[in-house]
Amino acid sequence: MTRHRTTRPRRLSPRSIPDNRRTAAPQEPEGFDFNGTLYVLRDNLGRADTMVTCADELIVQLWSDDGEIEDITRRRGHVSFLMESASLAILTAIHAGIELDLHRSEA
Repeated sequence: MTRHRTTRPRRLSPRSIPDNRRTAAPQEPEGFDFNGTLYVLRDNLGRADTMVTCADELIVQLWSDDGEIEDITRRRGHVSFLMESASLAILTAIHAGIELDLHRSEA
């Protein structure tokens, strides 16, 4: 059997080289973040209020304005979008409120 020109220890680098593997996911901080969850709750309630107010103004414009059909269709689509966005913001606020309530009862 013939020997290879380079033996295994000489082929491998003597020092360690960092590999390209992903690092482990960062660990979540210990405890519950009351301030962050309260911020999410307030922010989403504010968004929902703004969207409902804008949708209300557009609905008033739809009833009072005799614009073109394309314009009415565009406004109806905008009202629909605002109402759906407000609904999602309210649901997020509800979930944040539930989390606050769960952790308040644990404390």
